[in-house]
Amino acid sequence: MNETDAQQCDDTSAFFILKNICFTMILGVLGAGTFLAITKGLPQSTSLEIFPSGFGIFITVASIIVAVVFFSSPIQQWKKPALENPVVEFLLESKPNPTPQVQLPKSKEVLAYREWQTTQLIRFAMLEGVTIVNLQLGFFVDDGNIINLACSGVIFSLMIGMFFPSRNAWEEYRNNRVAELESEGWQPPQSPDPVA
Repeated sequence: MNETDAQQCDDTSAFFILKNICFTMILGVLGAGTFLAITKGLPQSTSLEIFPSGFGIFITVASIIVAVVFFSSPIQQWKKPALENPVVEFLLESKPNPTPQVQLPKSKEVLAYREWQTTQLIRFAMLEGVTIVNLQLGFFVDDGNIINLACSGVIFSLMIGMFFPSRNAWEEYRNNRVAELESEGWQPPQSPDPVA
């Protein structure tokens, strides 16, 4: 097995784990909704009040906007260094260099995958949370409200149809990000020289 095969194997297993995590979040929402529907019965109220239905609509719209606008591109973990500035260099020289908390990966593809995976998980967890809040508002507050249940359904549909991780989305991001990292001059971290 050469290095390319090992990279492909790691890439496939990491992607499989991401899909399983997202699928588990979907099952959590589906299980909670089913349990609440069986134990509480479907809500009957359709009143549009500030709370709970107005709040449910607000957090639904806000979460969709955040998921589509702010998480449309993955959170980048490495930016191009700033231009040389003598003042900044002097300040950096006077301070001891802290040990980095996160190790940079050894390849551009791994860095791109970390960025994409982190963004996918944050977006999916946010949508799952809003869906569960709407489920709870729909079943528990004022004997339930169909509007909150509909908001849960909208977000749940978006989780499955639009935001579930796909191989095509990952490959498109990887190709763009690797080219961007190459143009920015990203280099894999060098291992420290052994002390003789």
